[in-house]
Amino acid sequence: MITYKKRALSFVILAVLMLIAVPSFASAASPFKDVKTTHPAYSSIEWAYKKGLIKGYSNGTFKPDATLTEAQFVALLVRFDCSSGNSSDNYRYMQSKNIPLNGYTNMKVRSKPITKGQVARVFAAFRGSDLSETNAVSYMYANDLATGATGKNDYKDYGANLSMTRADAAEFFKRLAKYGDCYMVGLNKKASGSDDTKGYIPPNFTGNETVFFPKPEKNPKPPVATKPSDSQLVAFDIEKSSLIANGVDSTFVTVSLKTCSGQPISYEDSLSFSVTSTAGAKIDNGKFGTSIFAPKLNLEEAEKRVAAAQANAVQAWQAVKNAEEMKLSFETDVVILEMLVEKAVQAAEVADAEVEVALANLSKVRASINSNPIALQSTSSSANSDGPDLIVKITAPPVTVAQKDTLSFQINGKNNPNMDCYHKPVSVQLDYIPQAELRIETEKVFDNQGVASNRVTSKIVRPGGELIQNFTGRVRFHSSVGAYLSNEYAYFVNGVASTTTTRSIWNTEPILDEISAEIDQVDPRYKDEITSVLNKKHSKEMLYDVPLRSDFSCSNNAEVAFIIDSSGSMKKNDRYRERVTKTEQFLDALGSSDSLASDFNSRGRLLSGVNPAYDVRRTIYRVGESGGTNIADGMKVAFGAFTNTKPKVAILLTDGNSNENKILKMLDEAHAQGITIHTIGLGSEKNLNEVLLKKLANETGGQYYHVAESIDLGAAYQSILSEVTCGIPAPSCTTASQLFRSPVLERTSSTFFMSTFVNERCGNVARVVLRFNSLQGDIDYELIPRGQGLFALTKEINEISNFDLYREGVFIAFDSYGNELPGHRYVKMEIRK
Repeated sequence: MITYKKRALSFVILAVLMLIAVPSFASAASPFKDVKTTHPAYSSIEWAYKKGLIKGYSNGTFKPDATLTEAQFVALLVRFDCSSGNSSDNYRYMQSKNIPLNGYTNMKVRSKPITKGQVARVFAAFRGSDLSETNAVSYMYANDLATGATGKNDYKDYGANLSMTRADAAEFFKRLAKYGDCYMVGLNKKASGSDDTKGYIPPNFTGNETVFFPKPEKNPKPPVATKPSDSQLVAFDIEKSSLIANGVDSTFVTVSLKTCSGQPISYEDSLSFSVTSTAGAKIDNGKFGTSIFAPKLNLEEAEKRVAAAQANAVQAWQAVKNAEEMKLSFETDVVILEMLVEKAVQAAEVADAEVEVALANLSKVRASINSNPIALQSTSSSANSDGPDLIVKITAPPVTVAQKDTLSFQINGKNNPNMDCYHKPVSVQLDYIPQAELRIETEKVFDNQGVASNRVTSKIVRPGGELIQNFTGRVRFHSSVGAYLSNEYAYFVNGVASTTTTRSIWNTEPILDEISAEIDQVDPRYKDEITSVLNKKHSKEMLYDVPLRSDFSCSNNAEVAFIIDSSGSMKKNDRYRERVTKTEQFLDALGSSDSLASDFNSRGRLLSGVNPAYDVRRTIYRVGESGGTNIADGMKVAFGAFTNTKPKVAILLTDGNSNENKILKMLDEAHAQGITIHTIGLGSEKNLNEVLLKKLANETGGQYYHVAESIDLGAAYQSILSEVTCGIPAPSCTTASQLFRSPVLERTSSTFFMSTFVNERCGNVARVVLRFNSLQGDIDYELIPRGQGLFALTKEINEISNFDLYREGVFIAFDSYGNELPGHRYVKMEIRK
């Protein structure tokens, strides 16, 4: 019996040990039903999911083999980046870091799969290296950011031309995080492979042999700012740390602080501070520092010196040739003739050296011609913060010698209670690099009939920003969206070539174009001076706007108040002052209707009491960009100016946060006066109190609109204008352009490609179809959901060859109940070669 009990006990113990030893499959279960724990990328997918980097689908799947579009990959990169600021647009932030992407201005590219080769270039740029694709792939291997498909670790094994999958992305980011690299370094200039010579490509990397790379060391986080010991620096953001020293290139610098006691600073408050630039940069709308000039040199004399030295060298080498021929002609006096040849060679070498000295002098003269400044004396400016955020716009000075600048932010402790601990300034470093440019500039012009077009000029400038006025040559212009150009090829006149572009492209929303220019014929006199400009495309963004449309058959009996944010953050979030332009257009559409306007920063200000709209319009230019964000005070000023005789509508536009209790008191006032409030939140959602803005609108019968980029303000204003003047209620999204983003309809000789992003804020979008109208009737194609709001479908042309398609299609969305959602998006078909 005892033996039995001992054996039983031993069996129990063994069983327990076995249970302990067996892995718990329940605890290790995958969060996604299509990713088993045996999946090669399981651990990476689980890591990315737990980090909140990438999500699954509503049906519980992950779809590891689904491809990522460029836009989806950019979203992941921004989430991963520890140093990202409060940018309201992912692509604008990436462009400020010069990350090599293809979709900056071509919206169609954003919805197409990103290749692993491009991802390699992006990751290299993320860590501060400007590499071409082959070098970037080698970089990925060398830094243990990738492994080949078969372990050979060569270029072909990496699969640069393959599309990045969701599983690939999870593995890439996990490897990147392993070495502590969540801080984006970025590049100082547009990616061109300039660091290829610094890298190392092992032998046979593009061949067929196995390549071995050593394991990299763990990289520390890069420094981002000089932080004084007694400061309360919270965050720090520079759009571009390196600028072209031309008097035009600029960047925004934001420093965010706490009080000396460590408490957050209210956005309603405004701190007085000063900024100093040691290199004489222009701060906000100030001036450049006083120039320190290079000695004025004579170009003509320098060119004559070069010509004389070159002629002397030609004669000297001719003398050498003559001496050698003489030596061959005489059989006697050989020693004397050899000495003659030797002396002739020595004289010719001296002549060559004089040519080099003359050429160096000519380069120096050209660099300093017209007394270009080589340096500028320091500049300073005073400003007021937007709550905790000290924001300034810095414009690089026009200098011919590279400069390092130290920007110093100094808080005025005497005028700012609880900020007297800021004895030392917060310092920021910037670089100003002179370089030759083919500079693109645009301006809107009107003909005699009032038809608007855009004048595009291309200027050839020396390092330092000076125009080369007698440059002769030709430039070729190009529009990324196919806009009409009056001159595709244009000759330089006084250093300037120009064309005119009109918005002939078919669309109903603002379109961002990229106008590029490339020198097609070069002036040989300046070829060496502008070598860095040649064989490259130089570009500038240009917006084709859509003006507000008014139905004059409708009448407006209400008083309309405009309450506009004038805080300092608007320098960045509305850099083109679209809120001013669109408010003026709105008032133009209202005509003689009664209106009023106020703006607010740290306090509210009445711009105009109740007057005809065209009179109120004259005051909107006073809206500024300085100080804090006191929304409640702006509302109070406007509400106090209403009369008691008409219905009242208020339009509140802001890009920030403010004291909630004070705003709720103004909501009570709106209820008391019967004011309908429409609210517009501009910029990044994380900087907005959207719950409060929605509450203001919903409880007063208005509508809330989120506008990520100021160029899209027109859609929100158009919807409000239609409701105010004609009583047309706003759809769940402002317009079809907000429901469907970046729609694409392209046709090749063999394939149709259809895709669009949908705004998930517009409601429950379960299905998207693209409808074609044909002579035989309509035909619908249902797009496949690809995740991250993308719907796409590719069809072979022989599958629909029986239909005589028109040149456009219409995107239509449906909810999960099969109901058609408001807003159809018509898109022209593009023919792709």
